[in-house]
Amino acid sequence: MAEPAPIPPEPYLWRFLVDRRHQGRGIGAAAMAELVKQCRRWGHDSLTLTWMPGPGSPEPFYRGLGFEPTEAVKDGEVEARLRF
Repeated sequence: MAEPAPIPPEPYLWRFLVDRRHQGRGIGAAAMAELVKQCRRWGHDSLTLTWMPGPGSPEPFYRGLGFEPTEAVKDGEVEARLRF
């Protein structure tokens, strides 16, 4: 991941994927923990992302990590933020 550009000032994660054959092993949670550590090193206190609602949505995964919807919808996707 590259250091975020000045605009937007908040890091945004776009398309985080773990192959379905490897899901449920904690790989995604561990990778997200490392991402949060890097964002903190860069001086940020939050991270945003979006997900498409519906069957197979990653919403339960992201909510389990503490992401909360912001009320914004971007291109039909729910925006969520994790504050740390």
